Amino acid sequence: MKRVKEIPNFICLLQNLQTLILDGCTTVEELPRDVQNLSRLTMQSITTKQRFLPENGVGRLICLRFLAITGCQNLKYLPQGIHLLTSLTTLIFRDCNTLTLLTLMYFILQKLAVEFDNAMMSACLKGYHRMGKQFGSYSKHKLMYFLECFYTT
Repeated sequence: MKRVKEIPNFICLLQNLQTLILDGCTTVEELPRDVQNLSRLTMQSITTKQRFLPENGVGRLICLRFLAITGCQNLKYLPQGIHLLTSLTTLIFRDCNTLTLLTLMYFILQKLAVEFDNAMMSACLKGYHRMGKQFGSYSKHKLMYFLECFYTT
């Protein structure tokens, strides 16, 4: 599937679809525009060339429990609506080297199992040290879940 450039929008008519794996599709220019119609989706894995995920996309998938965003080399930000994913239990970021800001709510992050590759973990630790005692009682581990460690100077 590495040569696929476009995911047809008609896939979004499959309203009972529960799993959508687009992992490793490094040539996909953008996700289908009506992905929010996949209201029963519980597992999604994404690789795309997009710089921004659509605001009306992933953040509207309220049944989503597992989200993996991997190999998105151009991705800068996650959509604002990502904090609405209250069913989310697992969130994985891997090989998203340009990701600079994650907009997730702390109450959701407390229950997430967040997986980072070594480069992103290193960036988290550097961010933690730059923030110093600003977060006082939080351990390094909890602070990484807070994901504010991705801010840049």
